[in-house]
Parts: sequence; structure tokens; C-alpha cells
Amino acid sequence: MEFKRKRVRNLLKKFKELLINIWLRVRKKLSYTQLTTHYMITKLGQKFTDSFTKYMPSAYVFALLLTLLTGILALILTDSEPIVV
Repeated sequence: MEFKRKRVRNLLKKFKELLINIWLRVRKKLSYTQLTTHYMITKLGQKFTDSFTKYMPSAYVFALLLTLLTGILALILTDSEPIVV
């Protein structure tokens, strides 16, 4: 089932890129070189976006880790008791 979703997602991505490229070429009357360059930059940006969303944790993880780090540093660097911290 996951394979089908990925395949459909990839097909939709390619179709979307194709429509964007056709629209840009018609709208701005771009040359083939300009269109190819735009397509390559778009594809590169999409790869960066995909890898970022795949490997980057959510904001909740950062909030939790920073809270724990702050509590541990407060225990170590101050003379406060754990209940006060």
C-alpha cells in the first residue's frame, strides 16, 4: 500500500512540475535553456525540502530537549534543590 502511495505521489509531483514548466514557458516565453535551468533548480530545491522534512524532528522534540537541558543546567549550576527547580 505504501509503495502505491509513493508512486502516486511521485507521479503527481512530476505532473505538477510538467504543468508548471508548460505554464512558465507559455507565460514568459522562456527559451529552452532558461526552462531547463529553472527545472533543475526546482528539482534541486525539492530534494533539499524532501531530505529536510525526512530527517528533521518536530518542534515538540526541540522544546522537550531544551526544557530538559535547562532543568539539568539549573540543578548543576545553582544551589537549588530539585523540587525548587
